Amino acid sequence: RKLEEYVNSLIVQNLRVIIHYPNSNTLESMPLRKQPKVTEDIRIIEIEGKDFSPCGGTHLSAIGALQLIKVKSSENYKSGSRLEFVCGNRALQDYHTKNELVSELSTILSASAATVLEATLRLKTENDQLRKSTFALKEQLLEIAIEKALQAKTAHTFGDLVIFECDHLDAQLFKKSSVLLTSQIKGVSLLTNTLGDSYQLILAQSDDKPVPLAALFSELKELFGIKGGGSPLAIQGGGDSNQLTAIKAYLFGKLA
Repeated sequence: RKLEEYVNSLIVQNLRVIIHYPNSNTLESMPLRKQPKVTEDIRIIEIEGKDFSPCGGTHLSAIGALQLIKVKSSENYKSGSRLEFVCGNRALQDYHTKNELVSELSTILSASAATVLEATLRLKTENDQLRKSTFALKEQLLEIAIEKALQAKTAHTFGDLVIFECDHLDAQLFKKSSVLLTSQIKGVSLLTNTLGDSYQLILAQSDDKPVPLAALFSELKELFGIKGGGSPLAIQGGGDSNQLTAIKAYLFGKLA
């Protein structure tokens, strides 16, 4: 901010930009900001009494033509800092854009421009609390659904088979469902989660490993192109939801 204010104070003064082609004696007397990289035809750009720097590029005749400089961002870079800035009409357009944005947010949040940030932070806090409450309720509903699935389990030669089917369940809760179900049976749990055009599938089993899951998953990959992987205790995959009915039928046949 101090740098930005200082540069803009110089722009207001409309300092001249002076080009020098000094000889070696004159060059030594100049307070150069950096040393030239060439030894001949050295060109020094002076911002009237403020800065002397070797440069072969294009320059203004006076810095008032810059009109305004606005630093947009800064970041550490190597041993120094990298600044992003705009000047002149671009700085004005940047101000227009941000001013319109603040005005729109002010209207949406029913807050003055000065309190938009405070209102936004308050809204975020309320949203975070609502998300936590909603997630807690979803967990409670999930426990009820899991209990119903356990009550409907069937017995097979390898042990219990539990089916748990859901739609648009949060990925974190879907994985949690598998852990909760499988920890309460001796056998296999099959979980599916339909997500519009796609699906998630988890096939898990108890620690005694009654079913060769790796071989079964290899068959699913070959027959249905299901993508995913896992371990001898649990495999997880997914794909096009149009195939889910056929995949479930195939698994029921294999696990019957």
